[in-house]
Parts: sequence; C-alpha cells; structure tokens
Amino acid sequence: MATPSGDKLGRLSSSSRDGRLPLIHGLAAEVVAQILACLDSSSLSSALLAHPLFRVTFQVYQQRILKESLLNLIPPKLLALAFATHDAATIDYSDWNMIKRLLEQLTEVQGGSNPRPLSWPLTRRTVAAIERVHLMVQYFTSDFVQQAIPRLNRIFETTRPETYISQYEELRILRAFYRFQLYCNIFGRKTVDAAKQAPPTIRGWPRQPWPGKSPEDVQCELELFFWPWPPWANEQLACVFEYLETNISVYFNDVASHDIEWGRRQVDWVEPTVAIPHRQFLVSWFMCPEFSCTTLSPSSGKC
Repeated sequence: MATPSGDKLGRLSSSSRDGRLPLIHGLAAEVVAQILACLDSSSLSSALLAHPLFRVTFQVYQQRILKESLLNLIPPKLLALAFATHDAATIDYSDWNMIKRLLEQLTEVQGGSNPRPLSWPLTRRTVAAIERVHLMVQYFTSDFVQQAIPRLNRIFETTRPETYISQYEELRILRAFYRFQLYCNIFGRKTVDAAKQAPPTIRGWPRQPWPGKSPEDVQCELELFFWPWPPWANEQLACVFEYLETNISVYFNDVASHDIEWGRRQVDWVEPTVAIPHRQFLVSWFMCPEFSCTTLSPSSGKC
C-alpha cells in the first residue's frame, strides 16, 4: 500500500496544536481511518461531509477503508459470492462465455481454502451496492430462520429457541440467498426481459403456462450454475426459492381479496398450474421488490 504523503499527514497532525479545535484533530490518521472503516456506506458519506479531517483521511486511505469496511460486514467465505453477485448484475446474459468465466472463477475460489482477495481498486459506489445486497440477504436469512425453526420444532417435537442457529448454519443460509440473487442477476434478468417482449394476451395478462427454456439453455444452466455445487447446497437454494415464492404470495393474495379490478381481470394467483408463472416472474425480479414490501411500515398500505 502506498505511504501517505507527508503533506497530508502533516495537515492532519498540525491541527492538534491549536487548542481551539476539537479533540478529534489530535487523533493519529491511522486511528481516524480505522474509525471510518467501521462505518456503513451511508454513515461514511455523512462523515465525509461532516468534517474535513474525515475527507482528507479518506483520500489518503481510501482503499484500506473500503476493504476493511467490507471485511467487517461480510464473512470471508462469502466474499467471492458477494463480488460475483455484484458483477453479474451488469453482465451480458446472452454471452455464455462471459457467464462461464464468472461462474468458473467463483467455483475455483469457493473450492479453495482462501477467500477471494480484494486486490482491485474499490469505489464507494461498488461497496454501497454490495452492502445493499448483503443487507437484504441478512434480512431474509433472519426471517427465514424465524419461520423455519418453529416448523422444525413442530415436526421433530423439539424445543429449540426460535432465533438460535449455529454460525455454520447461518453461513449456509446466507450462501443460499446469495446464490439465489446471483442466479437472478444472470438468468432472472433474461426471464424478465423475455416476458416484457412477449406479445400481450387477450386480457393483457399471461394466462398460458410459463414458456419453457430451450434445452440448450437448461443444459448450460445446469452445467455452469448447479452441477459445480454439492446436492445439499442446491437443495438449500430450492428451499430459499420456495420461501421467497411463498412470502410474495401473501401480498398478492391480499390484493386479490380486496381489489375489484384484480378480480375482474381474473388473475389466477392461487391455482398452482396458472399461478406459478406469475410468482416465478415476480421472484425473478430478485429480492429487491420483496424486501421493499416486507420492510415497509404497516401504515403505508402498499408495496
């Protein structure tokens, strides 16, 4: 890492000689950098606007602060997934070679003992985007646990605390949600764009079964996304999908019960053979819409 220039460090330390300035000016630059590394993206932005000392320190130690901020937030074993998920959001989903390179790099890192190194320059925008996804992953992991443990207690007649899971169990659930988001960032965008380009039906609503993918696309997805992972990891991914699909059904069932226009259009949301396309379409929009729905205040009345 490059050594900070003497001029900048001098400006940071000389301020402490003026007794009229706040005590924060007496802190070493490295200490200020450590403080900034403990902040989330929004708090970091506020800090940089609040005081010139923070701005100068960030300019000198930017990469160190951003890297440590991510390491404080995301478990090392999930860093590769977090970055792959971020990169996949802008990938050309029609370029199978590009998808293959991204997923093969992820598989290589996941199979190794060392986490993905944070070697390239990071930006505040990149860190903020990764942080937003991790916030959603954490939220749904917590909610998933609160729903799953009571069910487990009923089935196996146990008395496990409803919010207790081991660190390893939490890591597996976090990983499953990250893999779901990664899948949506690549293949979900393709599904959504294809649906947008499809010709409208008579009533303006898709009544026919969800159009299947080509055998070639299915084979590529299996080989690149599913087969490199052990069967139990794919089963965990299926559980996450079912959980999200069930959760989002609650909001649409509520609308169907109270909205006359919805009923007039005869949107078959509950009937399995017809409802699955609607749910799949919405779940393919990733976790963001559902996160918005579930985190709105009850008084808002909409999502």
